[in-house]
Amino acid sequence: MQSSSRSESAMTAKLDHDSFVAFDHAAAGHEGVQCTVSGTFIAKPCTAQEVAFYESSALHPAFQEFLPTYIGTLTSANEQQPLALAAAQQAGAILLPGTEYSSASDTPTATVASQAPAAGATTTPIVTAAPETASLSSPAAAAESSWVPSNGKKLETGISIVLENVAAGFKRPNVLDVKLGARLWADDAPPSKRVKLDAVSKETTSSTLGFRIAGMKVWTGVSGETDEGSRTDPYATKYEGAEGAKGQVIEADGYKRYDKWYGRSLTESNIKDGFRTFLAGAKAGAVDRSQLIARRLAEELKQVQEVLESEESRMYSSSVLIVYEGDPDAMEKALEEEQEPRPAREEENDDEEDENVEFEISEGSFQVVDIPLGQGSVSHQAININLGPEVAELGELDLDEDEEDPPKVHDLRLIDFAHASWTPGQGPDENVLKGIRSLTQILEELALE
Repeated sequence: MQSSSRSESAMTAKLDHDSFVAFDHAAAGHEGVQCTVSGTFIAKPCTAQEVAFYESSALHPAFQEFLPTYIGTLTSANEQQPLALAAAQQAGAILLPGTEYSSASDTPTATVASQAPAAGATTTPIVTAAPETASLSSPAAAAESSWVPSNGKKLETGISIVLENVAAGFKRPNVLDVKLGARLWADDAPPSKRVKLDAVSKETTSSTLGFRIAGMKVWTGVSGETDEGSRTDPYATKYEGAEGAKGQVIEADGYKRYDKWYGRSLTESNIKDGFRTFLAGAKAGAVDRSQLIARRLAEELKQVQEVLESEESRMYSSSVLIVYEGDPDAMEKALEEEQEPRPAREEENDDEEDENVEFEISEGSFQVVDIPLGQGSVSHQAININLGPEVAELGELDLDEDEEDPPKVHDLRLIDFAHASWTPGQGPDENVLKGIRSLTQILEELALE
């Protein structure tokens, strides 16, 4: 794929909350969203159902290709209850020898770690013993999910999902969040929430096109020389106009920011203007790259469409997150590097062989388990392999490598799965597909302007 190099999965990392810091300018975004020091990974509060969906996506490798790379979950022990550990065990997590849980305290002395699965991988949560009071934990350790409206506030679930920062690798990332679907509520939504979201859909392009612009930020360079891509929170665009009046365009930190109210003001007749505004950042250099970006995004959306047509899922209030390089010089450099020959495949394989760890899985060390995918939905089967303590301690993921991210021209991912589940036997998600098809058509038309 042309858009970006997807991050490779790695061995489990032992983290505590000190590994993460607040974004430089995430104050107007989701409270509680943090990143690693380099900005490569993000930890954001989430629901148990969202984590379970990311975990089970390992069984859907084509779909997983369009998700941010999932690392695990960061769990604060003082926010979790004893029930959390029991839930993890019931879902198939494995406690290693020597760990224990104190019923006299809310703080577990055993911490749960989730191995980030590679595409097509068949392993699920592994539990390791660690002294930290906060660590990467199994998504099954979270309590039963429910509809949790955030309104830009911190989700009080006790868990944060750790994902790659899709904005990393860009010098000045232009970011667009497009909310998908005409129906925005899941089956477990209360009547009041259904009425509210139906009204939002009817009053916006969600009902007619199957999507609406939920927020965006476009690099202008005005008073923003310190704003680096790795320090940009791409998951917070829909809230970043909160410091001004609803729908007001705010210019700060080198960006023009358009909040969710800007997107709600657009209609089917002028929705293209919103995308022209977003793509205007690609016109800033000596060469107009807006048509190139529009064409590439349309091509990638067609791939997303093909994948969704082959899956059986329901994703309510999910989004497409679109990023492209806003710095003209960085854009041209990224385009040039795309044309450079990649290292010989034999050399890559040699490097991979040096890093691979081989181990033997004995008979009886694995079992089929059910991963709960949210209230009222069916469980999804996965394979849970007990690797033992000697394997669990092999290798740790360095979340802040000194190597710079390779330059990227654009990137596109599906995000926001608080109300997503796999639905075998129910066919493709036509609600989301309607938005994908409409969005593709608009970008194809803009690519010809």
